[in-house]
Amino acid sequence: EFRQAQEFMKEEDWRHALDLLQYADQVSPGLVPVLFYTAVCHFRLEDWDEAEYVAQRALKLCSREEDKDAKEQLETLIKQLPMARVAKSMQKAREFMDREQWGKALEVLDDVLEKDVTLLAALFYKAVCHFRNGDWNEAEETARGALAQCGKGDKEIKEQLKTLLEQIPLAKRAAAIKPITEAIEREDWDDGIETANN
Repeated sequence: EFRQAQEFMKEEDWRHALDLLQYADQVSPGLVPVLFYTAVCHFRLEDWDEAEYVAQRALKLCSREEDKDAKEQLETLIKQLPMARVAKSMQKAREFMDREQWGKALEVLDDVLEKDVTLLAALFYKAVCHFRNGDWNEAEETARGALAQCGKGDKEIKEQLKTLLEQIPLAKRAAAIKPITEAIEREDWDDGIETANN
């Protein structure tokens, strides 16, 4: 069963592999390799809750030296779950951003952040959407909040957030000057003076 399940996994036939692995677990319960591959199949099939449940179950059984590799891989799989759960939503948000539909992207990102308020990528995108929408205060608030959560491994996103924060005052000024410039281009001097005074 186990070898056949591995063959199915090589072919990325996760459903058939899972059926065999679940049968193998019934016959010989608690074998770490069987549980590890079962967790992987659930992960690939996007059954996140099952993947987490089986991975945690397998992790508790990793007590021998030969389970060291499986333990590391299980820990990695568990760490990837939060991001995997929201990967589709993040992709959807990026698609809206590519089409410059900032409001729609923000709706998706808010849903993502409702599930995990600390997700840095979602916070960064949210700050960018607010920025592109001209919501300067929200952009700044979101970017500062994300920056405060950056750890040692988040160097790249940290730099992007800092750059965004530097851009906000400049963009604010440019937005304030734009109607004046437009009035001057139209040679509407009265409107230009009035706008500048406001």
